[in-house]
Amino acid sequence: MALIVTGPHDTAARPDDVAAAQVVRTVAAFGVAKAGILRLTESLACELAGTGARVFAMHPGFVRTPMTEGLARGDQGRAWLPDFGPGAQQRWGDARAAADLVEAIAGGAADDLAGRLLRAGDDLRALAVRCRADPDYRRLRLNWAG
Repeated sequence: MALIVTGPHDTAARPDDVAAAQVVRTVAAFGVAKAGILRLTESLACELAGTGARVFAMHPGFVRTPMTEGLARGDQGRAWLPDFGPGAQQRWGDARAAADLVEAIAGGAADDLAGRLLRAGDDLRALAVRCRADPDYRRLRLNWAG
């Protein structure tokens, strides 16, 4: 995980994944850490509001890397996440969509979405409209009333 802050209108983006939002057998600590990063992202965005800095959590998509290859095909990966490997080949993509998202964030296209989880391939304009209608959309929330 990386936290990147640069430039006069600082932007921080860090990779994330779905482990923060769903329960997956055998990866409890991993999921808790990811949820903590989502909360940290939102908290930092709130604390930095008005400073010109922006903070985002970023899900890069399912990119084929040595780590994901090992999860899909290695003995330890199959033991840790047994359901991961069989469909990995169909889900793998390249990193272009993630790079496009980083460029869009750096160019200010996501400024209205600070503190939220952004995914590679997102339509940032449509996402901004949805977030204005539902301020909790793409934020980690607990339903205390339920």
